Amino acid sequence: MSDEAINPTKERSTTSSPASAVDYDSWHRYVHRMSNQHTYSVPFSEEELRRDYDSGMTQAEVANKWGTTQKVVWRAMRRWGIPARVAAKRDQWGEANHMWKGDDATYKAMHHRLTTRFGQPQRCDVCGTTDRRRSYDWANLTGKIEDLEDYRRMCRSCHRKYDGKINNIECMRLARDGD
Repeated sequence: MSDEAINPTKERSTTSSPASAVDYDSWHRYVHRMSNQHTYSVPFSEEELRRDYDSGMTQAEVANKWGTTQKVVWRAMRRWGIPARVAAKRDQWGEANHMWKGDDATYKAMHHRLTTRFGQPQRCDVCGTTDRRRSYDWANLTGKIEDLEDYRRMCRSCHRKYDGKINNIECMRLARDGD
């Protein structure tokens, strides 16, 4: 192999012969061949992979255990004919969720919990309307936002009346107009 093939950072002369170009290209093929997926040996045996994966670990968990990537685990499973499970969400409700804040959750998070647990309201418990063109909300009754039983379905109109928003808007309008 020429000096140029061993040290590709060495500047090639502008009058290089076709032979030196072939050596340079063969060096790149050599480097690529040495770093492709077929030459990488996995840090676990087929039996170890089967044992870990069959015990319920995910591909990512197996990869973390063996200090490699999920892609390496996936390729090994494919090579050894280990069928992959269908990716499914695990139980993420309540304290099982790593982002769970309990009663310290925000107002928005509490409303998201309501919608997840009880669904989006489709009727008003106050006036009884079920018109699809109207917007419906979960209205908190006492201000205890952490209590999921302290909410009621209300149409936007009843919700605003209940919260006193209309009076606040009127007071702001009067203060702005100076009447």
